[in-house]
Amino acid sequence: MSPSLPPHSTLTPLSLPLIDSFIIFQFSIFNSAQAAPRTLPRETASKMGEMYTLYKGRICPLQTFAKDFTTKLTGKATYEGLSSEQVLSGFLFYYSDWAPILDEVSPKRQKESKALVEMLLSGRSLKLFPVADSTGTLGWYAQNDDLPMTVSDNEYIFIRKHLSYCQEQVVKGDYASLEQVFGKIKLFQTKRAADVLPSSMRIKAERLYNALTTGRWLAMLSITLGLFFFAYSLYTTTHKRTSRFSLFTFHFSLIYLILLTSFLLLIFILRWIAGGHIPMAGGFDSMNLMAIAIGILGLGARTSSSAQGMRLPIALLTMGFCLLVAMMSGSNPPVTNLMPVLSSPLLCLHVAVIMMSYALFFFLMMLGIAGLISSKFQDSGFKLGKRILYPAVFLLALGIIIGALWANISWGNYWTWDPKEVWALITLIVYAFPLHPSLSVSRNPKRFFLYCTLAFLSVIITYFGVNFLLGGMHAYN
Repeated sequence: MSPSLPPHSTLTPLSLPLIDSFIIFQFSIFNSAQAAPRTLPRETASKMGEMYTLYKGRICPLQTFAKDFTTKLTGKATYEGLSSEQVLSGFLFYYSDWAPILDEVSPKRQKESKALVEMLLSGRSLKLFPVADSTGTLGWYAQNDDLPMTVSDNEYIFIRKHLSYCQEQVVKGDYASLEQVFGKIKLFQTKRAADVLPSSMRIKAERLYNALTTGRWLAMLSITLGLFFFAYSLYTTTHKRTSRFSLFTFHFSLIYLILLTSFLLLIFILRWIAGGHIPMAGGFDSMNLMAIAIGILGLGARTSSSAQGMRLPIALLTMGFCLLVAMMSGSNPPVTNLMPVLSSPLLCLHVAVIMMSYALFFFLMMLGIAGLISSKFQDSGFKLGKRILYPAVFLLALGIIIGALWANISWGNYWTWDPKEVWALITLIVYAFPLHPSLSVSRNPKRFFLYCTLAFLSVIITYFGVNFLLGGMHAYN
């Protein structure tokens, strides 16, 4: 007769993680001789990522947790060609193979990284099991959490021992059975939490978004191409030379700009669907939106023949810098819930209008640089710059007004002299000067180009200076 498990009222959660930790430790020693860290096959790890989990206050695919876990440890969403789910499963089932990676983490992040791994191995961070208590309130529990007394004995054993079941199949190398365990957990989730789970479309959108990890290479490629095409277009404009290579660079930059803008639009739409709100509240979202606005402007603008060749290179270069800044907030960061105060159509309109004005100001700066370098570009560039300046200033003023209205609705004040508000007003005043017809800067091309080049410093302070130095309620931190 096989021994039965005592009633769960007499079991202590501490005893089970010790057993599981011992199994993990023994299995880790068995595999420590291998040079390369081992993990689950990509398909099996992907099946693991399809399960649901409660993470940062929202129900999402386990893939989202795996991506965030991997990014915090390695600085990227992948590691040596392995997916984030493979990295997560590696730490779960082959810990000794993966433990040396913690030594590669910078000293500033080692404490946080070790705590992250410790929570994973203890079973506290993976809240996979939805269980309703006696009042019918549904909660999500990790393996070693205190479970409600409403849990049946079979469910209790399944929740407490699921990691051991998985470990057993890993030891055997029976990945088909392991995938069946993952499937049973997902079936448990869908039965217990069918009313609160995200729709299949949102889950598919989030999984696709998580898979579209680009890293810094896309930003650096865009900047490199933009610089090359900008220099070449400036050379051909100055010397009035055209060739087959000129046509090739124009069509290549056009195709690349279309693809890049389409890709960023896809990222924007996927984050919108997965999160259930328009993604405009964070640093990554604002810079991604600004890059999209620049791409649309670059593709849709109509310029004179002499300025036509500068339009696409300026757009590429600007989008590359936007993407590079967005990477500071993490490469396609995980979707998160939106604070209630930020759930306002006015916020979306405010951010969209402001980012559009910043995009136009960047265009003006690049036109200014081109005009200062090439005297033959000054006439067409000056006319184009004046045409861009009017809508840019108007959009910035409109964005400030919309922001004030939103602030009054949310906090009861139109204006609080927050650093971002002050510098937005300073930027508006700076760019309003060249609009006055009596000033020489509005009539002299060289002074206009120099002014537009230097004026962009106010935009840099407004965005970066406030966000990373001055702080305030508008800072993305």
